[in-house]
Amino acid sequence: MIHHFAPADVCSSAFHVDIDDEGVIASLEIEDGCEGYAIGIGRLVKGRTAREVAAMLDGVRCESSVTGETSCPDQLAKMLKEILSKAK
Repeated sequence: MIHHFAPADVCSSAFHVDIDDEGVIASLEIEDGCEGYAIGIGRLVKGRTAREVAAMLDGVRCESSVTGETSCPDQLAKMLKEILSKAK
């Protein structure tokens, strides 16, 4: 199932993640922000579980974010945690 998310306080404007019935990420598309990051992180998360990726990326900070309190990886973790909480 494809999920959509609008991250806050970061360069990226949207995340689109396809998660299968087993909770495994099939694909990730990131709009805007750093193209290299978007391609790289998309490759790294493919085939991993949403739970595993959320745990790895939660709390990553970036001084380039609006508040300095989040980052694109942190926002991806937030998205995945929201998806997982709704799946229960």
